[in-house]
Amino acid sequence: ILIPAIRPPTVPLNSARLRITFSAAHSEADVCRLLETLEKTL
Repeated sequence: ILIPAIRPPTVPLNSARLRITFSAAHSEADVCRLLETLEKTL
């Protein structure tokens, strides 16, 4: 799962975003791991 940072000038100054990219090759376990990791870190 690719999660690059999106920074200015694509987003407003003093902000940033994460763009989460999935593909058909990712398993349900991959998605569950991502969700668990996001819950722990956000």
